[in-house]
Amino acid sequence: MNWPGLEGKKQVIKIKEIQISGIRGIKKDLNITLDSSKSILIYGDNGSGKSSITDAIEWFYSDRVEHLSSEEIGRKGINALRSVFLPEDKAAYAELRFSDSRFDSRKKLFYKRSKLTSEYSNSTEEFNNYIDTFLKENLILRYKDLLKFILFTKAEKLEEISQIIGFSEVTKIKTVFKKAVNSLKRELKIRNVDSHINRQQARILEQIGQNINNDSLKYLSGGLAILP
Repeated sequence: MNWPGLEGKKQVIKIKEIQISGIRGIKKDLNITLDSSKSILIYGDNGSGKSSITDAIEWFYSDRVEHLSSEEIGRKGINALRSVFLPEDKAAYAELRFSDSRFDSRKKLFYKRSKLTSEYSNSTEEFNNYIDTFLKENLILRYKDLLKFILFTKAEKLEEISQIIGFSEVTKIKTVFKKAVNSLKRELKIRNVDSHINRQQARILEQIGQNINNDSLKYLSGGLAILP
């Protein structure tokens, strides 16, 4: 993700390490070190904790897990996020370390007065702005998203891809320009029609004027003047 770095320069912020504990199927502490120069593939049997990793990352950024959200388990899916095997007095957490250590933070999920509560260890304004900005990004792409994409029309697919790759703002500007061009075309067409009508009216009036003048001359020769 591009982010204003020191001296106002843009820099790419990358996750370099993930630590997770007590999140869904992850009973023990899990530590994952990422190599920014390589793509990462996580595979395993059902129930081995693959989804737990993506759920922890999604919760870290958005404070919710979309596919867990329901009336039964809480609108944000938080009630189903904390591992049932975790002692009540122990906090679950997801900790992310970045290529820029200013954004490193641990997000804890714990009981406070019998209610699940979450908080970040990093409370700086810069980190909060980073989280707010990241909420506008499409972080997780799930199976249901792919299924919906297959059923989309061409226009909907283009819009969806634009959002995924962060090209949505450019698409919006392009749409605005396209509407402006179409509006100008319609305006020019109307003006051309009006101009054509005005020219035709001028010709008709000119012909009428000539006829009236000729008739007036005839009447004048007979001693009767009729003014147009």
